[in-house]
Amino acid sequence: MSSNTLYAIVSWLTVLSFAGAYNIRCPNGYVAHDKHCYRFVSVVATWPEAKVMCEAMGAKLLEIDSPWEEAFIMERLFFTEGETILILVFIKHFNYSSVQMSTAPLWIGATDMMNENEWVWMSSGKRVGYRNWFLARPEAMKAGHGHCLALRPRPQFVWDEITCRESLNFICEMNDV
Repeated sequence: MSSNTLYAIVSWLTVLSFAGAYNIRCPNGYVAHDKHCYRFVSVVATWPEAKVMCEAMGAKLLEIDSPWEEAFIMERLFFTEGETILILVFIKHFNYSSVQMSTAPLWIGATDMMNENEWVWMSSGKRVGYRNWFLARPEAMKAGHGHCLALRPRPQFVWDEITCRESLNFICEMNDV
């Protein structure tokens, strides 16, 4: 699939998803989509730190429930690099540790810390239903690998289990206010 085709598909999914989203109210720094508010946090943290930071903002680490929600996240990461670059210039000016979010993995809210390979969205306690695993790696889903879930935006948009001590950017989610 060409990048133009991918862009067209994601753009149409985004347009369709915004059709009913005009009444959503989100705090400053959050982006509205389908009765939820999302914040793409450009400060790096371990998975437990990211979870606590989202909670301190009245949110939770992102829980992806559907391919439509994932398409929205993908669109935000792939096609809003101008916003990301402006945020990073500001953050680097103040000496915060950061990486460009559109290429680096980002924490989301699932873990298998309690039971190996039984992935649960930590904030809601729900088992992970919709999945988009990075299965090309031979060690994926093996015991002893990472216990926290991250999205890998590029080169493929997939989920990957990573050690929870790694420092990554993250995405927070809350219901609209």
